[in-house]
Amino acid sequence: MALSNIHGSLQHTWLSPTYMALSNMLGLAYFSRVWIIQEIAVAKSYRILWGEITIPGHILYRSTPGWLLAHSALKLPDAILAFKNAAMLLFGNHVVKDWYHLVVRFMDYEATDPPDKIYALIGLADQTGYDIVADYSMPVLEVYRDFAVKMISVTKKLDILQYSTVQDLDAEKVPLWVPDFQKVAKEPIYFSRTQNASKDTKAIVATSYGHDTLSLRGVSVDNVAVIVMPETPSQELWESAKQRFRQVDPSLPDRMLLDLQGWGPTTWILNVFKMVDEHKPVISRQNDGDLITWLLNSVTACSVPTSMLTDFWEYLALAIARFMLMPNKNNEIKLLIKLLRLLAQASPPPLEWESILEEQHRQALRAVLVEIYDNEDEIDSALELIKLLRIRPHRNDNSFNNSVKEDRMFFITEDGYLGIGPKSMRPGDHVCVLYGGHTPFVLRPVRGAGDEEYLFLGESLVNGLMNGEASEDEGAVDKWFHLR
Repeated sequence: MALSNIHGSLQHTWLSPTYMALSNMLGLAYFSRVWIIQEIAVAKSYRILWGEITIPGHILYRSTPGWLLAHSALKLPDAILAFKNAAMLLFGNHVVKDWYHLVVRFMDYEATDPPDKIYALIGLADQTGYDIVADYSMPVLEVYRDFAVKMISVTKKLDILQYSTVQDLDAEKVPLWVPDFQKVAKEPIYFSRTQNASKDTKAIVATSYGHDTLSLRGVSVDNVAVIVMPETPSQELWESAKQRFRQVDPSLPDRMLLDLQGWGPTTWILNVFKMVDEHKPVISRQNDGDLITWLLNSVTACSVPTSMLTDFWEYLALAIARFMLMPNKNNEIKLLIKLLRLLAQASPPPLEWESILEEQHRQALRAVLVEIYDNEDEIDSALELIKLLRIRPHRNDNSFNNSVKEDRMFFITEDGYLGIGPKSMRPGDHVCVLYGGHTPFVLRPVRGAGDEEYLFLGESLVNGLMNGEASEDEGAVDKWFHLR
């Protein structure tokens, strides 16, 4: 079958021999090796030899939209990665000469020799100001360190530090600010590029302080007061829990298991809501709007559109339906109902969808609510609210569910700023805006050192600090930050 016709084939069956053969081919290690980028870039033409089949490069290129955009491609995680890697090559992401663009776009590509994460791109990048020469005698960390310093010095931006987020401080080696391109585990926090925490400032770098210390200027805005840790189990703990619970019920969904154990995004969101509600007076000093806006902007790291409010209704409807089936979840149900009341004030529920509550279940629901509330009025009010809950008749991707940043720490500062940052942060850490940085950064003062010595923890997203507010503050104190 011609590759140019594969899109039509995929629409009919995503397990067809043609589809699986294409997926297997693009999933070969060859397509995810960093050196292939240069091979494709310098070749005048190319062709793929797959068994007895020869695929001309222009045919593979023309077929790309079909197999990349086919809905069926989204059903196999391995296929998604394979298709993405091949598409990035075929559509010329390597043509751009910008070092940052090249390193970030191809960060997921494998290299047998770790320095090749940088060195394999030398022939493609604009070397003006960089003059990087391959030196395999240098330790890997020094290769990455020197590259990061050169990038900051040339671009006058701190974008590369978004890939240095420290999620587990105990597992990291200093200097913490150096991106480890071998194992960048998490994407940076997504935010609108129209936002710029340092406004139009350029990075100010001192290079004479010490090789492993990055010295930058900026302003310290506030200190972290409270945090809410996402409850994410280790892989070992997760596999053990799945095995234990599925011996009793093999059909138990992952989401239900997470809720049963007090893990996952729903538990985190409820804990964040409780914390925001408790600190509402101090938060309102720094934030306009209502509690729902504060909550959603923080846990999704974006300005929430109306469509996401609708999806949040569905998310909470499904959550309360799950918790109603579980033992010892009265506190969570009570929090969910309180959150739903506030959401109802911000956005009406989508009444055209299917109700989660069938008539025969209302008596059982009332029995649950009797355990939670002390009087009939509260019980009746909660019951009426739950009767409004709806879910889509046909399950689609939920924009809220896909946007939750459950791999980050939620925090509130002493002055009422709220946001998300690295999981390694704790109360007492400083939220700072460094010149040339699109986001604020979380830094930890080094105990027993001077007031300019800090451990670098990583980027953050902070409501009220994303559009240059810190640099416009007349009381802001400009200082050096020596980062370890």
